[in-house]
Amino acid sequence: MTEKTGKTQITFIWVDTSTTDYHNTLRIAEEAKEKGVLSLESPVSNLSHLGADFGNTSIYVGGDKKAYDRVKEEYSQFRNEIF
Repeated sequence: MTEKTGKTQITFIWVDTSTTDYHNTLRIAEEAKEKGVLSLESPVSNLSHLGADFGNTSIYVGGDKKAYDRVKEEYSQFRNEIF
């Protein structure tokens, strides 16, 4: 979905950090796309308290490159490696 506020255009991006069924993720991503929402599949590994507390997590990102480019700075807040 894109909203125009004055001269600014905002595109919504859905980021799925779960490790749920891959087919379910694809189905939801397709529904999002039909509504104009970009999506990224981004499961997080080592999300135990030790991984999260010390920034020792990894994110495996798949999906729209434009969406990734828009949110890659946010990923840096809770990860050590992005693949």
